[in-house]
Amino acid sequence: MKVKIIADIPHEELVKAVREVLQKEGISFKQENEWMNATEARKYLGVSSSTFYQWVNKGRIPYSMIDGIKRYSKTELTKAMKKNQF
Repeated sequence: MKVKIIADIPHEELVKAVREVLQKEGISFKQENEWMNATEARKYLGVSSSTFYQWVNKGRIPYSMIDGIKRYSKTELTKAMKKNQF
């Protein structure tokens, strides 16, 4: 395996190189969609619709809204769950 100094590699080349290594190792590299609708978000969290909307209404689940359409960030959902971890 060749080793390169990362500081001298443009971002696009670095991403390509990492994908090639992952592919050679048999590791799937799937870029997931960051933003989800309510159904996708509640399924991601593994909760019922009623629980999900209770959490949203209580401000426990962060969301972004444009023209009345709410979208939930996978990263922020994960952070919210970790924040409430015991």
